[in-house]
Amino acid sequence: MGFIGAHAIGGPGREARAAGTGQIGAVRTRGPTTARRELPDHRAGHGPGGVYARLSDLGHAPARFREELRSRMPTRPEADRLELPPGAPVIHLTRTAFDTEGRVIEMNEMVLDSAAYVLEYDFET
Repeated sequence: MGFIGAHAIGGPGREARAAGTGQIGAVRTRGPTTARRELPDHRAGHGPGGVYARLSDLGHAPARFREELRSRMPTRPEADRLELPPGAPVIHLTRTAFDTEGRVIEMNEMVLDSAAYVLEYDFET
């Protein structure tokens, strides 16, 4: 099933742990962020309006998102790529986008230098 299927265990109806919207803002730039994105349709690549606009064009508009955040020590390749000093932790963020029928339409994993990013979330009660 690949990357998306492996992370979509539970499928439709699996409850998100938190509801809200998130933004990632760079505080300063040291090295690049590492990221890996999986999409169900290769035609949903880049273009005007970005990936979510392309998914919408293909009939898979995102209806909700789930983000999982973990703080951990980087692997050696991650530390090298991000140009991290010894002992610096990273944030491992996994974002999953679902369509209105609960299908996974995007999975994006990012590894961020924890000292270079602020993750901001707004929640409504």
